[in-house]
Amino acid sequence: MPKRTSVPAVIVEDHDQVVGHLHSWFGGKRLPLFNLTMVHFDSHPDLLLPTSMPAETVFDRYGLQGALSIENWLLPLCYAGHVSAIAWIRPEWSTQIKDGIHTFQIGKHTESGTIRTSCKEMYFISELLYAPVEELESTKEVTLLVFSLKDSDITYIDKLKGMKLVIQRRREQLYELNRFFESIAKSEIVDFISELGSLISNKERRKLAVGLVDSVLRSYSDIKIDWTSIHEAGCTIDENGLPHHVSTRGDIANIYMPDVELFLKNLGYTPNAITIARSSDDDYCPKDDVDFIQDCVLGSLNGIYSAIDIKCAYKEQD
Repeated sequence: MPKRTSVPAVIVEDHDQVVGHLHSWFGGKRLPLFNLTMVHFDSHPDLLLPTSMPAETVFDRYGLQGALSIENWLLPLCYAGHVSAIAWIRPEWSTQIKDGIHTFQIGKHTESGTIRTSCKEMYFISELLYAPVEELESTKEVTLLVFSLKDSDITYIDKLKGMKLVIQRRREQLYELNRFFESIAKSEIVDFISELGSLISNKERRKLAVGLVDSVLRSYSDIKIDWTSIHEAGCTIDENGLPHHVSTRGDIANIYMPDVELFLKNLGYTPNAITIARSSDDDYCPKDDVDFIQDCVLGSLNGIYSAIDIKCAYKEQD
C-alpha cells in the first residue's frame, strides 16, 4: 500500500452508492482489497441481500452496483472477500439483530445460484436469506458484532428451533403471494380478484390478500396501482419492524455525537476510509436536519483525525 497522507471520505445520498467509491479505492490502492473490517453506524443493519441476483454478479463492478439498494449493499462485499468483519453500532431503539458476536458463512446457494447466509437470526430468516451451510459453496466466513454504545454486556444466545421447517413454510407463503400479485399486475382486470385468490392455499391468508386488494382499489380507483411494489412492501415478517425515532438537535449534538467521538478515539487507529450516506431523499433522515447532522459528523471527524480528503459526491448527482 502506498503511504497515505489523508483519509479518503465520500458523502453520498443513498447507502449503496458508496460501493462504487469503494471499488475505485480498491483499484487506486487507497484501500486493501481483502479482509477489511467495516464499522457501521446506522439505525438499520443494511445486511440483506439481493434475493434474485446471481452470486457471480459481485465480481462485475457495474452489474453489482445496478443490483444493489440501500438495505443490501454490505454482505455482497463480504461474499466478494473485500469485507470479513462488520461491527454494527446501533442506537438503543434499533433491535433488528440481537447484540453479540455472530460468526457465520456466506456463500453461493447451490439450488438457486444466489447468495445466502448461514446466520440463523430472524432478520435473515424472514427474508429467506438463510440456508444451511451444507447448501452453500464458495463460502466466506463473516464475523458480525452488534451492540449499542450504551451497552457493555455483549452476549449471543441461539434459541431458534426447526429452522428448515420455518424456511420451507415461509418460501411457500411468499411463492403463492408472489403469483397472486403478479397475476393481478398482468391481468389489470379487477373482476377476477376473487378467482385469483385461489392461488393462495391458506384460507385465512387468501381472505386477507383479497381484502387488501379490494381496499386499495376502493381508496385509489383513479390511479394506476403498482401491485408489485405493494407485494414487495409486505414481504417481511421482521419481529421488530423498522425503527422509528426522532432525535432533537440537542440530542444529536450533546448526547450521540460525544458517544461516537469517544468510541472512535478509543479504537486507537485511523480508518482506511470513511463513507457517509445522507438518506434524506428517502426521508429516513429529515431533510430539515440532514445538513446539521452532516456538519456535526464532519466536525467530529476533523477533530479526531488529522487529515480527511472529503468528496461530496451527492452534489454531483441528479
